[in-house]
Amino acid sequence: MAESLPPLPPHLASITGGPFLGIFLNGYFFGLLTLQYYHYNSTFPNDLRWLRSLVHIQFLLEAAQTVMTVADGFHWFVFGYGDVRKLGEYNLANIDSPIMCSVIALISQGVYCWRIYRLSRWKVPTLIIALTACGQAVGGFGIGIVNQQLGSIGNWNEKSNIFTIMWSVSSAVADTLIACSMTYLLLSSKPFNSPGRRPTMMTRLIRLIIETNAASALVAMAVLLCTIIPSIAPPKTSYFLCP
Repeated sequence: MAESLPPLPPHLASITGGPFLGIFLNGYFFGLLTLQYYHYNSTFPNDLRWLRSLVHIQFLLEAAQTVMTVADGFHWFVFGYGDVRKLGEYNLANIDSPIMCSVIALISQGVYCWRIYRLSRWKVPTLIIALTACGQAVGGFGIGIVNQQLGSIGNWNEKSNIFTIMWSVSSAVADTLIACSMTYLLLSSKPFNSPGRRPTMMTRLIRLIIETNAASALVAMAVLLCTIIPSIAPPKTSYFLCP
């Protein structure tokens, strides 16, 4: 009779669902991103060169992140099949999740800061958004570096909580401020009140800005809740890895 696998230790028993779902969703959304990337390149060939370069860089970062999350999945669920110790190991998760996410978000939020300043010449609001964007980047790098040194989710400590809270709260604040500022600026612009198709296009643009930034803020808050709620906080679960 084949030898049965040992039961999962308490701190590893509920850490498989979050990463598995996160990897699945990451692949799905990368497919949508690929379509958006193709649409952008075919529709806006005359956009500013540095903006087009940032779009290419963002896509390459997202592609690398997706490949790394798949590598994490193989490490946990394929190469580590039957080895409960590997389920708690971070492998590349600290690089492809908090560190790369914070870099990608910092680039996007930085472009929004440039747009907001170009449209309004607001110094203080733009500075606040820039500081919160930098704050989320510091938090993302902090949690990635600390957890990489710890090596396993079973070694989670208070430093990780501090950086996770900083990362998620700063991300939510930055995305909310961006959505509010851009909505106000677009609603108060002259093209919005002019006749013809432009108001319809402006309305669609406003809706897109609100939806995307609201979604980013909600995901950041999901990370925060999965970190501070005792029943699902690490190291009990790894639900925070999914968002």
